[in-house]
Amino acid sequence: INAEYGSPEAQMANRPESARRNAWKNDVSSLVQDVKKQLFRLGGSSTAVALNFKKYDLDQTGTLDSAEFERAMGASGLFLTKPNLGAVVREYSSNIPNQIDYQRFLAQLKLGMNDRRTSLIRRVYKKLDGELPTVTEQDDYGTIHEYKEDMTMEFILEKFDSESHPKVRGGEISAAEAHRQMKDGLENGPMDADGDGCVDEDEFVAFYNDISAGIPSDDYFVYLIENVWAIQEDAEAIFRKRLDDIEQLFVLKAKEMAKGNEIEEKAMYRVFKFFDSDGSGELDKEEFEQAMVRFGIQLSRAEVDGFFARCGSNHSNHVCYRPGSSYQREPVHLQRW
Repeated sequence: INAEYGSPEAQMANRPESARRNAWKNDVSSLVQDVKKQLFRLGGSSTAVALNFKKYDLDQTGTLDSAEFERAMGASGLFLTKPNLGAVVREYSSNIPNQIDYQRFLAQLKLGMNDRRTSLIRRVYKKLDGELPTVTEQDDYGTIHEYKEDMTMEFILEKFDSESHPKVRGGEISAAEAHRQMKDGLENGPMDADGDGCVDEDEFVAFYNDISAGIPSDDYFVYLIENVWAIQEDAEAIFRKRLDDIEQLFVLKAKEMAKGNEIEEKAMYRVFKFFDSDGSGELDKEEFEQAMVRFGIQLSRAEVDGFFARCGSNHSNHVCYRPGSSYQREPVHLQRW
């Protein structure tokens, strides 16, 4: 015990009000993340939680007392400690005394669709839109009109590949269960919020914003979406990242090959020069590929083409490695040595 400030209890009591308030607000932030992790383990969504909240909201005020809130959470397979429940009561108190505004809690629970996730989901929608059947009709004047059929929940569910769901492939759930979960989410979530029978892009994003609440990991979210919708996250960006990784590996390999006090750039130049059959100071694609093999790096044809697009000289099928070239690029400068 610090004699100057008294007992730990006294120290807590003497803390500024703002410090005590921020402490339980931090608790709320942590418990929301914990609830998301529980949802992920259960394979649930915030929609299922919302349905249970409404079930216990008998007077339909949009509020629950702490006991009702705890029972509704338990019905969703979610559990809070007493201190966490107290933090929820303080953070989400409604205008009605001793009542929790569960809609505000749900809104916080649904936060999680960052730019990475949202971008991928919009790409999924565009992919589905491109797969919609086309209808051709002829009007009374003989003019042919062509238009796409509506994006419906039935069409979306038809395209959903439950067999490829990671939890199905991992033996955790059956394909039928994955299909049922998706169907329940479509029917009970924010899909087709305006009731026009069609699902627009924003409604599709809103639906996955709900699903996203139960998946704390961005990487797993992307992995899940890639599998069930047979799509790849921004293939061009992934390819650029692959080339960046190869360049980093290239630098490390060059350092390993450097002789004595030779710096890695000199080692690169020495190997490239060896494969420069005509001594032009430039390598064609075959020579470049052979040089990279000498560094222990086997490139695909697409990767070779990618490097030439990045580092090519004025000749589209050659890359310059001569010292003093004006081309500048980090982290590897194939043309400046």
